[in-house]
Amino acid sequence: MTTVNKEEHELRRHSVPFLGVLAQSTGHIGPSAGIALYVAYIFSVGGQTSWLTWAFTTVIMLFVAIAISHFARRMSSTGDLYGFANKGGGSGLGIVTAWSQLLFGATVTGGGSIIFGIYVADLLVAAHVPNNRGMILLWCVLLIVVANYLTYRDVRLTARFMLYVEALSLAAIFLLLVVTLFRHHGPIIDSQQFNFTGFSFHTLLLGMAIVVFAFSGFESCSVFGQEAKDPLRTIPRSLVGSVAICGVLFVIAAYIVVLGFHGTKYNLATSSNPLADLSIINGWGPFQYVIDAGVAISIFSVAVAATNSTSRLMFTLSRERLFPAAFARVSKRHLTPVVGIVALAALDIVILLILEIANRVNDTWFNFISVFGGYGAIIAYIFICVAALGYLRKIGKLNPVNALASLIALAGLAYTIYANFVPTLAPPLDYLLDVFCGTVVAVGIVWSVLVVRHSPIVDRVGTSVDEDTQDALLEEKAAELGQGPTANSQSS
Repeated sequence: MTTVNKEEHELRRHSVPFLGVLAQSTGHIGPSAGIALYVAYIFSVGGQTSWLTWAFTTVIMLFVAIAISHFARRMSSTGDLYGFANKGGGSGLGIVTAWSQLLFGATVTGGGSIIFGIYVADLLVAAHVPNNRGMILLWCVLLIVVANYLTYRDVRLTARFMLYVEALSLAAIFLLLVVTLFRHHGPIIDSQQFNFTGFSFHTLLLGMAIVVFAFSGFESCSVFGQEAKDPLRTIPRSLVGSVAICGVLFVIAAYIVVLGFHGTKYNLATSSNPLADLSIINGWGPFQYVIDAGVAISIFSVAVAATNSTSRLMFTLSRERLFPAAFARVSKRHLTPVVGIVALAALDIVILLILEIANRVNDTWFNFISVFGGYGAIIAYIFICVAALGYLRKIGKLNPVNALASLIALAGLAYTIYANFVPTLAPPLDYLLDVFCGTVVAVGIVWSVLVVRHSPIVDRVGTSVDEDTQDALLEEKAAELGQGPTANSQSS
């Protein structure tokens, strides 16, 4: 037996419906936060045609989602991309993918808590509540504690929370965008945004690095291999659906925000809060506080989704005895991976306290943490596209269309990494990528040594995927026969 006792280490089986699985993906993307935080930056890089950067990256990420769905339609996992990469590219590729995703997941909530604290503090200042370092730290810690508690409490509760929160936040943003369409000066079809004079494909790809960060985490619904209803159908649909939905929202928002700033005294390229400025431009000044509240709650949703996925990746590695056994324990009452959730909360709070002592709890360090973690997402996506090519070839399903889609995604993602090396970024951003890639290489070297020495650890990689896939196939068969959930399914 290569994994820990199965009876004692199961999550709540078949309890999350399709909308809950989709909410995990969209919640991790956090489209409201993405629009608020990244539209201005992409405009500063790409200028009037910045909407093209969003559109092009959406296509690339759809190809990545399709590559992952090749696995998700045929196998089930609680380990995010780790188990899939192992099946397509071997244990070494699986391990470095797991490491990349662990670094990404471990930084999302900590970084998100900083920007959450800043947004909430600014909102309270508008309500004449004093703002200081202590208050910002309080709100940061509150996000970490509450997000981790919700993740511990009930996977179905967190799915509903993310769905409702993101829907309300997007509704507020798109109300503002609709008002912008009717109140801005000039036609709806903006000739400046469709004038490609001076357009540079290189500039488009430079902006793509940030947009990939905005999409990062969409694949996290794949950790619901045990918990999703009909996972072999709902997970692949959520992978592609979340990217398609959020991509369309991003493109529309980028276009209208640029449109709304035309002919005003405000400069979108230097705006620190473009949605707030857009509210003022449209004569809806007080509405900016509604938008800011929605964005803050959207960041909360991202933190919940990240904790969901990262704690389950730890749970999976522990099931295969690649992590300490404690991480495979689940709450007897809530059937959630409690040790991983607590460990993530503790790590985030420690990092936050260190930054507070150094007086670094600010938006600059939010960017540093986000960029460092974002590299993990990009590198994991590169690995999974390589694994998809190997897997499809192994099962005899590799055709020119599948190969071209994965190769296009690989080329786009690889360029985002190249664009962060050449030209050299200003410190400390240049060191962040070096450190990140260095840790990935180090993990790969250690794993190569274990393989050469024929360590039994190597044989345990990916075994949980086989167990979960067998259970998913049994559920699918039972559903087709009209027998309801399989016998070993837990009550929801």
